[in-house]
Amino acid sequence: MGYSPFELQFGLKEALPIEIEAKTYLAIEWHKFQSTEDLLKARSEQLSGKEDIRKREKETLKKTREDSVKYWDRKLTHQIIKPIHPGVIVLVYNKALESQWGLLFKNRWDGPYRVVRQINNGPYELEELDGTKLA
Repeated sequence: MGYSPFELQFGLKEALPIEIEAKTYLAIEWHKFQSTEDLLKARSEQLSGKEDIRKREKETLKKTREDSVKYWDRKLTHQIIKPIHPGVIVLVYNKALESQWGLLFKNRWDGPYRVVRQINNGPYELEELDGTKLA
């Protein structure tokens, strides 16, 4: 589970007024501290705990992002199995028409187009058969 912005900033859970009154674990018992040294020691422990919380949250965020990349890589692998080389003539599927019931029988394929190049292992730059580049 994640952390609240307050917890990431200050290293402790925020205490609501009812928690202080009901003496929950979030409420700090100030009467136990007899000296400035005790207060400084308690604050030092809070601050060291904050770094642990941030470190755990950073690891959680990294794992979540890696899982997201794996998910999308798996989800998108079926779309293009092998790269399409420049000069190949292709048709482009218009997926936007799938959810429009009024255009149920409209042709969902555009083209033909010629592949110019692939941009950074991602989308392809296409041109009309007469050489006009698509925007």
